[in-house]
Amino acid sequence: MTAPSDPAEAAVRAAFTRDGASRDLLVAAAERYLLAVFPGLIGLEQLWAHYHPGIGRTTDPLEHTLEVFAELDLEGLDERDRRTLLWATLFHDVGKVRDPHSRAHARVSVDLARGPLERMEDNASVRHDALRLVATHDLLGHFMQGHIDAQDLLGALDWDARLLELHLRLAGADIRSIRGLRDIVPPSRLGAARVALERALVQAAEHGGPAGAL
Repeated sequence: MTAPSDPAEAAVRAAFTRDGASRDLLVAAAERYLLAVFPGLIGLEQLWAHYHPGIGRTTDPLEHTLEVFAELDLEGLDERDRRTLLWATLFHDVGKVRDPHSRAHARVSVDLARGPLERMEDNASVRHDALRLVATHDLLGHFMQGHIDAQDLLGALDWDARLLELHLRLAGADIRSIRGLRDIVPPSRLGAARVALERALVQAAEHGGPAGAL
């Protein structure tokens, strides 16, 4: 694998792989990268929940992504999981460049992220897991709305406790950063969803796997 030659790619890779990089550095590198590589995200109108009264419009996908970085919980993660979560956060909404209102944007985001990740991340398992998190980042919201059950969400994460933890951190930050959802989805609801999913995962393990939990 060759090192990124684009300055924006090089900067975000350096920030994401730097031990102890500050939140400000991570956000600045992410902003520089998205401005350079996905300028089409700028100014896109999103769904009503993204409305920001301070600016009189919805935040665009680039602004929203930077707000997700600001909400992201990175505490206690090892280097591998930290990078996985950072890459997933960076790319989770880039698919909105095609259609900011599409429910299929996560799948498009995966397609658009695959090539850049090949250049910027050396660890194949980090790339794989980051793309899985991008693909599934909306599922926590679907679970909380009752559109899918715990088995559906956990199955999408291969019943992997580590991936569940990273999913909860990304999806939780995503939800908390959306102003129209803050009152509807308070921390207590996010906490209850975490408990329910973790309990379902434990029950599956106690009964010999996913089939035993059904």
